[in-house]
Amino acid sequence: MTVLCDAKADLLMWYKEPAAQWDHGIPVGNGRLGAMVLGGIEDERIVINEESVWSRGGEYKDRPGGHEHVDEIRRLIFEGKFKAAESLISEKLLGERLESGTNCYQVLADLHIEYEGLEDAHSYRRELDLETAITRVQFKTGNWKNRVSYTREVFASAVDQAIYVRIGGDKPGRVNCSLSLKRNGGKPTVSVEGDEIHLYEHVGEGVRAHCRVKVLNTGGTLTTASGEITIENADSLVLVITGATDYAESDPVGATDRQLEAASTRIFEEALIDHVEEYQSYFNRFSIDLGESVASSFATDERIDAIKRGSYDPSLMAMYVQFARYLLISSSRPGTLPANLQGIWVDGVKPAWNSDYHVNINVQMNYWAAEVFNLADCHEPLFTFLEGLVPNGRKTAEEMYGANGIAIHHTTDAWKFTTGFGKPNYGMWPMAGGWVGSHFWEHYLHGGDEAFLRERGYPFMKAAAEFYLDFLVEHPVSGHLVSGPSISPENRFIAPDGYQAAVCMGPAMDHQIIYENFSACIEASEILDTDEAFRARLRDTLSRLAPVRIGGDGRILEWTDGVGEANPGHRHISHLFGLHPGRQYTWQETPEMMEAAVKVLEKRLASGGGHT
Repeated sequence: MTVLCDAKADLLMWYKEPAAQWDHGIPVGNGRLGAMVLGGIEDERIVINEESVWSRGGEYKDRPGGHEHVDEIRRLIFEGKFKAAESLISEKLLGERLESGTNCYQVLADLHIEYEGLEDAHSYRRELDLETAITRVQFKTGNWKNRVSYTREVFASAVDQAIYVRIGGDKPGRVNCSLSLKRNGGKPTVSVEGDEIHLYEHVGEGVRAHCRVKVLNTGGTLTTASGEITIENADSLVLVITGATDYAESDPVGATDRQLEAASTRIFEEALIDHVEEYQSYFNRFSIDLGESVASSFATDERIDAIKRGSYDPSLMAMYVQFARYLLISSSRPGTLPANLQGIWVDGVKPAWNSDYHVNINVQMNYWAAEVFNLADCHEPLFTFLEGLVPNGRKTAEEMYGANGIAIHHTTDAWKFTTGFGKPNYGMWPMAGGWVGSHFWEHYLHGGDEAFLRERGYPFMKAAAEFYLDFLVEHPVSGHLVSGPSISPENRFIAPDGYQAAVCMGPAMDHQIIYENFSACIEASEILDTDEAFRARLRDTLSRLAPVRIGGDGRILEWTDGVGEANPGHRHISHLFGLHPGRQYTWQETPEMMEAAVKVLEKRLASGGGHT
């Protein structure tokens, strides 16, 4: 087995045992197609993913006439009748969850490889080379007289739009295994056609998905039976895996056939070299050196455990930065869907939080690294996806709030809905437009592409600002402008009557997002020399916006009216948006807000928070 190059220690993640569970496996991906490699010795499981494997059990729609009740909801909140306001929101404004369950991202297929003759395996090692995006499993069998060294290599090629698996030993005729495709929780049709295994399924009234595995054996024999392919006494195997759905392809079977035909005719070493060259065109743009430590000779999981005990391991931190870059490169490329809640890696058909696009922080977090780590083109799928939300976002703003611009609530999916649904404590939050819009501005600030700003960034940011202008109303006591009805995502406060409420007017996070959005729009309009009247309106509105205040205990207040939180250790710190990812608070310009932010963190930690 050839090894492309010697990996640098600070770019090599490695482990002494197979993964005990799916999320301890090693991910590979080409932006569209991915896999999680668990590294089992006698029973290897490779979980195959394709970005567009989405169910569709229904469609989220704006509740008709919702905007007719917004003024009444605001009146109830201003009067302190929070329970009545939330009941009216549930009854008249927010939509309900789908009867079939929320649409979700799902696994494409599980490839199972069961091996014979490996009972005495030892000297095990599995690794991910971040420099080449290749994962390997290596081990030995036998003693010094009859020892065999086995190596398995897996990578996901963007060049060939396929996943390659190479299996072999350093002695001929030692590869004996059976291969099968499954899809736990689904109802797939699986067939074997010569040296290929096919899996097909219509996913919960969503996409029609197809996966193929082609077996290329050197030496030995290949037989088929009961939906499996069995290989005996081969010198080596190369498996070529392709997958597609009708989300973007009218004929997914034809698409996988074209992909497989092209990829399986490649010489493996050439496909490997092309994969590394293409991957490194992204990866090699950035380096980081924090110094070495003796810990670099230990397995990665051992190093993580040692860090928890207080060890000093700067090169592990550098590796972690590069692993973050690796994940983004592997799950978000120009022309693909953006990375979802789990990138492109998911196990089964009922993943946590549907593995969808939560736009109340999770999608944004995926892309915080894009610009600063020199992966601006990996940001592109997010921009394209967000632009696809605009038509529905305009409908939602009008139907739910009687407003202009775009309203985007806490989550969406591959079908691009924007409405609010579910319970008020998480669903009553139409603020995502300004937050995700800040990614367009971030892209411009790093790259300086004025055409991008004019044609894509500013129009999106302006649409979010137009909604906020209509969403803000005057507070009957202070006279300031406040947003609402809204929430401080998923936290609750104690109302004067003791009710633990979520919905309010003017939560700190809303106003920080509005400040960020308006400020960016003002500066962008100046750069583009456009919309002078709109710019003036934004400035005037900012001057009237209710300020985020510091409470008597020195903390930033999460709610404008200064109410106390029901859970002082809540896992979210939404009211620190102005600190990060916003730019409103800095030590240079607003030291008092920075000190107040420190006190917020100290209180959360002292109250049992911080686990997220």
